[in-house]
Amino acid sequence: MDEHRSFFSVERTAQALKVSVSGCYAFRAKGESTRNQENRKLMRLEEAFRESHRNYGRGGLLLLRKRGYTCGENRVAKLMRSMGLQGGRRKDYRATAISHSHRKFPNLLNQNFQCERPNTIWCSDIAYIPTREGWLYLAVTLDLHSRKIVGWEVDERLSPALTIASLKKAITRRKPSSGLLHPSDRGLQYGHPAYQGILKQYGFLESMSRKGNCYDNAPVESFFKTLKTECIRKERYATCGGS
Repeated sequence: MDEHRSFFSVERTAQALKVSVSGCYAFRAKGESTRNQENRKLMRLEEAFRESHRNYGRGGLLLLRKRGYTCGENRVAKLMRSMGLQGGRRKDYRATAISHSHRKFPNLLNQNFQCERPNTIWCSDIAYIPTREGWLYLAVTLDLHSRKIVGWEVDERLSPALTIASLKKAITRRKPSSGLLHPSDRGLQYGHPAYQGILKQYGFLESMSRKGNCYDNAPVESFFKTLKTECIRKERYATCGGS
């Protein structure tokens, strides 16, 4: 009504909208309800959603909280449905760790992820990447001190050669001293004699996660989760484009 007040009187506008004049004045005096004000603020959810490249579903709640807004998960879900927003869904699962009868090593790291110096603890793992040409596998070596990837390799075959290449790149780049602790999962790629031979050559100590316990290698799992959320699930790549 206020927008068109210069053209139409309150009485005429109220008559057209089939509401009472007294009700219009009462609403104006009361002002916008607190709930409506909050809902208007929460429309920022769409902005946050698009900034995340449409990756986050109800995780938009976290984005809102970073911007200083607070509300419940169900309310965020309802608002997202009303705006037609839907986050990316997880799909395209493919196994990477295959445990065989190779030698297993104790879990020396024991979920102690505090690391005071670089090149003293390197964690390794493998992730899958779906492309239009087929599956690719990414092996990484992560420095626990900086949480940086110090070695990596991509290949279309899941083999010990993949993890060996990642480890060799890390050694060439960082030149670590003997005694380095090297946590990994229990897969064949890390228990293979050729891989173990490199660890022995440089005096590294092998530590393997307990069976079925992904939390034992949580830093690399966290990196892969971010990589898949921000990059891999956002689009289907044509090819790896080389390693």
